[in-house]
Amino acid sequence: MPSLVVDASVAIKWLNVHEMLADKAHALYADYAQGQFSLLVPAFWDYEVANGVNKAIARGDLTMRKGTMLLHCC
Repeated sequence: MPSLVVDASVAIKWLNVHEMLADKAHALYADYAQGQFSLLVPAFWDYEVANGVNKAIARGDLTMRKGTMLLHCC
């Protein structure tokens, strides 16, 4: 099975529909969910995603509650 490396910006688009190109990221996830490829992530993935969620909260795209929930579930 082929693999695809995704960075945190893609994960942020999965979590925050207000991000530009979120629809493309969701299409990518749908292909992954159908088993078309596996995903690989960089070593600092968790920190980068947390930073992206924090920025989304600061911009008002996510509430603190929603951001916290997303970080605890993912």
